Amino acid sequence: RYLPHYMSWKSKILTRVFISRTDAQVCITNGAREALLGLGWTRPERVAVVYNSVDVKRFSSLNKKKEARARLGLPADALLLGMVCRLFWAKGCVDLLALLKRLPDNWHGVFCGAGPQLLELKNFCEEQNLSHRVHFLGRQDDVTTVYESLDAYAFLSRYEPFGLVMAEAMASGIPVFGL
Repeated sequence: RYLPHYMSWKSKILTRVFISRTDAQVCITNGAREALLGLGWTRPERVAVVYNSVDVKRFSSLNKKKEARARLGLPADALLLGMVCRLFWAKGCVDLLALLKRLPDNWHGVFCGAGPQLLELKNFCEEQNLSHRVHFLGRQDDVTTVYESLDAYAFLSRYEPFGLVMAEAMASGIPVFGL
């Protein structure tokens, strides 16, 4: 959503020029569409709404947990608390590690994704003696196997426009814990 009262005059000008040069704008809610139209920066026929969603059928025929863990190289006997996200500060990745430190040793953390915080997270694991309990899967083309391997999902984002990962985890039958 464009919020001109928080934008500098330069940003307003650049945004208006950008919008005027694009073929169309796509919003994820009707409220965002109405807000954009209310600014008078575009015409109604040039703004579409495409709602965020999850295809729950994609998660209906998941692998068995044991098979999923074997495919990903995860321990079969641990309880896995995981995240599927870009690894950067706003997603709360360090918070997952802080939680893991308070949980019994049979709980392990799983990160599926990549990002600028990866090295910091690995270093934190080493400093806190958690490396043997944290698993970094990197980017995965198909996250259904990741969800199937988890016992619980940690949604710890400091801000999130819409957490599709929560809907994916729920569609996979995994309990979601978060802020």
